Amino acid sequence: RAYVGNFLNQSGIKDNDILIGIAPGGGMSFGLKNQDRRRWPAKRFAELADRIIEKFNAKIILIWGPGEEGLIKEIASLMKQKPLIAPATKIREMAELCKRCKLVICSEGGPLHIANSQGVKTVSIFGPVDEKVYGPYPKTEKNIIITSNADCRPCYKKFKLPECSNRKCLEDISVDGVFKEIALAAT
Repeated sequence: RAYVGNFLNQSGIKDNDILIGIAPGGGMSFGLKNQDRRRWPAKRFAELADRIIEKFNAKIILIWGPGEEGLIKEIASLMKQKPLIAPATKIREMAELCKRCKLVICSEGGPLHIANSQGVKTVSIFGPVDEKVYGPYPKTEKNIIITSNADCRPCYKKFKLPECSNRKCLEDISVDGVFKEIALAAT
């Protein structure tokens, strides 16, 4: 608590600020070479973050884990507004950081489960992974799961990922669609 509290205080975050976490990475089950096959594009995370800042006057904090520094820097560089970038955290510190957010937007990896364990509202984006198997547990009204209608999804089964040339399951998920779900969650 002290580590996260000090970081947020030094970053100018106040108790009445709307803090929204974005955890675009998470999980290594696909291996390093296939990480992009399970992640919503960085450009879309950046566009979504800017829209949230504009619409809700929120503060965005980019949450990351080991090996995800490049992804976070890419998203921050694509944003019009300057996000807060979380410091390096251990699991308990990430849990505390998520707990202080009004909402955490994430991929289907570990940060989703960490945020869910803290009772935080989550919006999770699932591409090739089956949300019925790897989704938040227990799923409550605080968990919004976003998927596409791609007929080939989910394709990640029995810890195997088939070859894919189009990423349709992620490319079909629009910023508008995710933003509408966030706007509903904020009400």
